[in-house]
Amino acid sequence: MPKYIISAEEFKQITLDCPGCSADALKLALNPKGMLAFRVQKRSPDGLSYWFEVDFNSDGHNSKAETSCYSQLVCVQKQT
Repeated sequence: MPKYIISAEEFKQITLDCPGCSADALKLALNPKGMLAFRVQKRSPDGLSYWFEVDFNSDGHNSKAETSCYSQLVCVQKQT
């Protein structure tokens, strides 16, 4: 099973095993942290690293009913 490292300035690096793609690993790691949505910003030439712009709810819940949110750049690296 592939191993992914998810990192950003605002939180501690997360390493996890995920059978899916980098977006699946991103959702698995960050949904509990209040992730609302994400968009791909760029991909490395080798396809092992993706950078996502991720929208988070400010209070840490993933309810879209809340209006206070912020965006952050998050890197997801697939380990080989």
